[in-house]
Amino acid sequence: MEKDFYTSEVDPVILKQRGDYISERWTQLHEVSTKAADETKKFLFIVNAGGAVAVLSFIGVNETSDIALGAKSALILFCLGVVSVGILHARITHRLYDLFTDWRENCSKYWNQEIGYTQLTTEDEKKTDSDKCEFVIGYISAAFFLAGLIVGGVTLLN
Repeated sequence: MEKDFYTSEVDPVILKQRGDYISERWTQLHEVSTKAADETKKFLFIVNAGGAVAVLSFIGVNETSDIALGAKSALILFCLGVVSVGILHARITHRLYDLFTDWRENCSKYWNQEIGYTQLTTEDEKKTDSDKCEFVIGYISAAFFLAGLIVGGVTLLN
């Protein structure tokens, strides 16, 4: 059996270091991923929801149909921004669940000597690469906000 596996043949100091790393990695994955995702989702939700509320208030006090059409368009864009934040939230939740499930399974395989420590960490590095889909969804939400802002601004100026 190789020294890369979790066995009694491996120096106890190395096993402790690996165990500490595994524990720290669990904590790190959870804290960093959750914090970044939460902050992004909050920001996008707040700006899109705030835009929607502002447009609804504007529609409520304005009776001109031309302005109302532009305002309704802006409202739809802000609402689409809020919906895309919901999609982003679901996507991140599922991705984090998958990350932790895979990490837990691979740690179990490591402790059962089915994979080595190098494979454990290599698999984790592959799976924790950035998910471009999440970034795209976030940018879509930001684009809806900017489009709503532009449409709302043009409507106000006319």
